[in-house]
Amino acid sequence: SPDGSTLAAGHAATIVIWNLADGSEKFKLEGHTSFVMSMAFSPDGTKLVSGSRGNVIRLWNTSDGKELQKMVCHATSIGGLAFTPDGSKIVSGSYDKTIRVWEADNDGVYCCTAICGMPPTPTFCNADCIGTAEVTPESVRAIVTDR
Repeated sequence: SPDGSTLAAGHAATIVIWNLADGSEKFKLEGHTSFVMSMAFSPDGTKLVSGSRGNVIRLWNTSDGKELQKMVCHATSIGGLAFTPDGSKIVSGSYDKTIRVWEADNDGVYCCTAICGMPPTPTFCNADCIGTAEVTPESVRAIVTDR
């Protein structure tokens, strides 16, 4: 977590949330049906976003472990996730060679608002996947890999 108090670790399709102060397990996040491949805490640490091999992105409340939202928009595995510095957007990168931007509406529900990389947009790259996504105050970046 941004404040260093909490650790999220994926184990197959489950995410375990740990309290780093005493090393105890706080709870498990269960909902993915395939391997968790990427995770990111929101800037304020109140949310965790996770992506799986099964093309599903899930948003979790880090205080009680409840699932807040399920997002399906990519065609295949989620290779990278990041929140924008203000927490209003999530950026996801996928093995389907796309980067998607999810923007929170007035109710805090994230909706896919931008897609980079697939037709009708020119192909983003010739690599097999988007390995990770990174957001800085200045830009959105993707690490492109050939797996």
